[in-house]
Amino acid sequence: MHRRQFLQAGSAVAAALATGTLAACGSDDEATGDTAAPEPDDTTAETTAETTADTEATEETAPETAEAAPAVGGTVRVGLLPSPADVLDPANTAGWMEYSALFSILDSLALLKGDEFEFQLAESIEPNEDATEYTIVLREGPMFHDGTPVTSADVIYSLNMYALSPNFGQFFALIDFANVSAPDDRTVIVPMVSPRADLVESVFGQLSMVVPDGFTDWGNNIGSGPFILEQFEQGVGVTVVRNPDYWAGAPSIERIEFIGIAEGSTRARALESGEVDFAGSLDAAAAATLESADGVTVFRGGEVNSTIRCFAFNRSQAPFDDPTVVEACKLACDRQQLIDVIAFGNAIIGNDMPSSGFEGYPADVPQRERDVARATELFAAAGVTEFTILAADFVPGVVASAELYAQQLAECGVTATVDVGDPLTYFNDFGQILSTPCQAFYFINRPPETLLASYTGSSAAFNVFGSFDPEYDAALNAALATPDTTSRKEQLSDLMATTVRDEEGWLIWAFEDQIDARVDGLEGVDLTQSVPVFGTATLA
Repeated sequence: MHRRQFLQAGSAVAAALATGTLAACGSDDEATGDTAAPEPDDTTAETTAETTADTEATEETAPETAEAAPAVGGTVRVGLLPSPADVLDPANTAGWMEYSALFSILDSLALLKGDEFEFQLAESIEPNEDATEYTIVLREGPMFHDGTPVTSADVIYSLNMYALSPNFGQFFALIDFANVSAPDDRTVIVPMVSPRADLVESVFGQLSMVVPDGFTDWGNNIGSGPFILEQFEQGVGVTVVRNPDYWAGAPSIERIEFIGIAEGSTRARALESGEVDFAGSLDAAAAATLESADGVTVFRGGEVNSTIRCFAFNRSQAPFDDPTVVEACKLACDRQQLIDVIAFGNAIIGNDMPSSGFEGYPADVPQRERDVARATELFAAAGVTEFTILAADFVPGVVASAELYAQQLAECGVTATVDVGDPLTYFNDFGQILSTPCQAFYFINRPPETLLASYTGSSAAFNVFGSFDPEYDAALNAALATPDTTSRKEQLSDLMATTVRDEEGWLIWAFEDQIDARVDGLEGVDLTQSVPVFGTATLA
């Protein structure tokens, strides 16, 4: 995905799909804004909350909402945030609508299912003993929509396409492309520039959608996915139809109309009025309204599909080059108040470490509590009386969170001015993002391998925190090169509990639910990196 996406992701598939952020979900003032492809048979369904109950359940266990059995056929209208300037190019697209459509049209080598990675087009992806080379073996059977088989040549072309992308190239820089080879039509040998044991977690599981060798006709895409592209109108909508010959089993739904709707409140109203059947990326206020609506179910993605809500302090920019100022900013934050006001209580409190809910997250680290007196003392000692917070509603409530945090800072003697940016263009100048002293930010929650490699360390593509520490770089690289999963997770956990929490410039105040809603009778909508996918959906 795109850097915007990655930042969504996880901020989040240039950070979400390769840890990218998608063009963000939207609020009333949103406009743009974490990415993997759908697995027709294996992706986990979002946890659901019936409108008449507070308890959550997976799609598989959700209470019945209709007596009629699912039938083959029908049209589902999906309201999602578009990216008006984007075509259906998986290496450069940023819109939520565009990526959800792409996940219907294209298949990936691997994808994130809940908190685990699973294979899709790949039968296996195996490293050698020292993680200097990987062997990809493709499944037998997958065919593109034009009737040609998916081969190793298609995989190599697709990987090179991502490597040349200005948005994702850095994520693929660990691959030695000059020596990538295909011994046969189903096998790809992928040598590494240096040992990396996290290729599936940090790259293929985030972004590995496969297109035909040489393909460039974006907008007339040919894939191997459960749906076939029928029509694409840039920034407006995408229509796909059922692929009756899909290798993993033909989908139930006949047609999906993806409709670009920029504002979250408008998407919610469209669902309530019957204009759409699915509304994605809603804020807590819209969800609260829909929970009392007849014939509508609100569902939440759960912790591993959550959005990381945070403030990013760039350690290379004054006054945040002083670690005591960053400490003061973290101590000044009333995280629970932010959760109660901005997320309507629908979030897990953050502790300045990413990847909550994933293996390797150090949940036993004591919660950082607000300490106004200590924050006031540290700000005064550093001579900090004011600074600016850049914010834009690329996800719901970003500006409101910055404004509330500014009020909290005022209690500590600091005047914080909120500079409101345009969410449509916020991620167009990534150089500005990387050099902004303080900004309200978000990421799609991802495993620690993905987020730490993408956002921390001197070589990170999205180092919005401006931290450059050779000792940390060495420790992170050593962890990522460790083939043993348990040992790798332990090393990453130690880094998060110490350096990341106490020295990096992110103030993670919450892991907020990804909230979507659908009409009753639409079941089986899955989430892959917080993006809705419809390969196994049914319409009663």
